[in-house]
Amino acid sequence: MDNQSIIYLVLGLALGLFGWLLYWAGLPLIGGVIGASAGAALGYVAATLLQGPAWAIPVGIGAGLVLGAILGVFLMRALQLYFFFAVGAILGGSAGFHFIQSGMLREYIGGPGSMGAYVTICLLALVGGLLLVKLRRFIVAFVTSVIGAILFTSALKPEWQGLGLPVSFIVFLAIQIGLVRRFVDIEKFDRRAVRYRSEHPEKY
Repeated sequence: MDNQSIIYLVLGLALGLFGWLLYWAGLPLIGGVIGASAGAALGYVAATLLQGPAWAIPVGIGAGLVLGAILGVFLMRALQLYFFFAVGAILGGSAGFHFIQSGMLREYIGGPGSMGAYVTICLLALVGGLLLVKLRRFIVAFVTSVIGAILFTSALKPEWQGLGLPVSFIVFLAIQIGLVRRFVDIEKFDRRAVRYRSEHPEKY
């Protein structure tokens, strides 16, 4: 096995088995780095413009670094939700537009340009956006499983690739869905525990 095949094998296993975890862990890291860089730059500019003492510049850079990193982490989490909602809304609205243009719903909501058509498109866009936000973990798991299976199969011998692709995809997807479900269950348990503690503070 050559070096390229080894790289494909390692990348395929990493994405296929832990793609969603890598994505979820990478979001705050990317947001923190971007936020820290922007915060440090703003801190330097602010300290320079204010023309404070010599220690103002390192303090401004340090404060901007910390605050920017914290803000970047939270904003990146929020932005990925907006991204999934936007994609889902576009898909849902496009589906509604297609149904209306094809005349499939004409007798129920009227033709293109009617109030019923606009309401239908907006409603399907909202449903599509909310659905993708709800299923975002599974979507990431599915996409990374597909990419991981392709990379993993590329490292196999040609005679094994035909069987290797579907088998590796099924195995990767099953493992990742299990990880996602476990994380969601833990997340729900944590929320219930926090709510219970807030409602019964006398027990803690």
